[in-house]
Amino acid sequence: MNKHNVLSSMLLSMITLSVLVSVASLTEKIGWWPSHKPELVYNKHFDNESVTLDDHEYFNCIFENVTLKYADGDYVLNNVKFIPPVKLQTTTLNTSRFMGLLKDLGWLNPAAVQSITAVPLEP
Repeated sequence: MNKHNVLSSMLLSMITLSVLVSVASLTEKIGWWPSHKPELVYNKHFDNESVTLDDHEYFNCIFENVTLKYADGDYVLNNVKFIPPVKLQTTTLNTSRFMGLLKDLGWLNPAAVQSITAVPLEP
């Protein structure tokens, strides 16, 4: 192989690798290829503790006197029950995801809005 063929092969390899990395990154961002799986939690009673919502899926759980930590990540709440008081620590108050969380918590109705206590998320 001459120098020209070797350089062409190296350049083609670098371009191919760059395209593959870009495609992998894009598919992760749009959810086709998630980087990690959420933690699944079943039938647990949380009482007087802090609970992280991001990257968790909760099924048939009870949240009693808890502080929910939310930083705009994905979560699932399926057949869960909240027993007041429930506090919410969050870094995001102006996103559609946050509004979805308030809906999931049942806090968008006027009677429940009084129970919201949003405080900054601790590092």
